[in-house]
Amino acid sequence: EGSALAGIGLALGVLVGLSGLLGWRGPIARHVPGAAALYRAAGLTTEPASLVVSGLTSERTPDGLAVEGKLTNPNPSRMAVPRLRLAIRDAGSATLTSWTAEAPKRSLAPGETVTFTSRLDKPPAEGHDLSVSFAAERVAVSDAGVRDAR
Repeated sequence: EGSALAGIGLALGVLVGLSGLLGWRGPIARHVPGAAALYRAAGLTTEPASLVVSGLTSERTPDGLAVEGKLTNPNPSRMAVPRLRLAIRDAGSATLTSWTAEAPKRSLAPGETVTFTSRLDKPPAEGHDLSVSFAAERVAVSDAGVRDAR
């Protein structure tokens, strides 16, 4: 019976250790040289999921273009919210114009969602769709096009 209990204890110890290695892989990868490469080799990411953009809508008004959307933090920890980069693209996905906007909050708690709005004066008439990104990372694209509010 003693060896059976030792085996169960060893199995539980291995499970707890693996859980820690998986659950704390971001901090481990930042502090242990070479750990990020090992995680990638195993097909695991070491960075948290990006903020999610959803509900993206745009409406052409007499004053320009009004854009609204939602930002959600899907991570189990608070995340900083960088400036938004919005771009209007043509039918061939070429950027016609882009601008930046401040998010309504500087950080989001786990699971938190906020609504953002932005305006653009004189949007290009040949605009086909709108994309939203953070810094250099693309997070969402809407094919909804630009609606006319007349």
